[in-house]
Amino acid sequence: MTDSAWWRPVPGLTGPVLPRKIRRSTQCIRRSTIPRSTVNDADSRSWALVSVRVKSNELARATAFARQHQFDIGKPLTFDGEDEQVSAMEMLAASAAADLAGVLRKVARERRVEIDELEVKAQGELNNALVFLGVVGEDGEPSLKTLRLKVYLSTGASESEVQDVWDIAQKRSPLITTLRRGTDLQLELQIFH
Repeated sequence: MTDSAWWRPVPGLTGPVLPRKIRRSTQCIRRSTIPRSTVNDADSRSWALVSVRVKSNELARATAFARQHQFDIGKPLTFDGEDEQVSAMEMLAASAAADLAGVLRKVARERRVEIDELEVKAQGELNNALVFLGVVGEDGEPSLKTLRLKVYLSTGASESEVQDVWDIAQKRSPLITTLRRGTDLQLELQIFH
């Protein structure tokens, strides 16, 4: 089987895609914007599924396929600053940072709060990385103990407007709400006027 044949979309693997144009005046997705096949089946939530496939032929590399995109992921965890690939743990931290930044921008736009610049710095701390390395006698797990996300935001809006956007974004961020359940997630906002 060729690589191109292996990663073709499989029927039923992904659900219907929501329409690109959703009225900006609404705060939520109206029922009329959900694909008809989903509306007719009250128990179906296929449009809300996330589906990714990963193929790995080497120890230090995997290729992920999501919709019509593909990207490479390096080792699960690396301590080598010269490593050529982004590790899976770095990808997780970057995904959380990108998710928070994207939701902040979305909520700010909905609330008509202008953001000039936005940057998120992510730092993660593991419970016991030596377990991942296979050090004899080490106990515990190599899971993410703490994830710190520091947001630097430049805006001309008032502190109260920005705080409102910040609070809403944390509640609407898929990865932030997910990571809060299993790790010590520390979020910090620094505003520049």
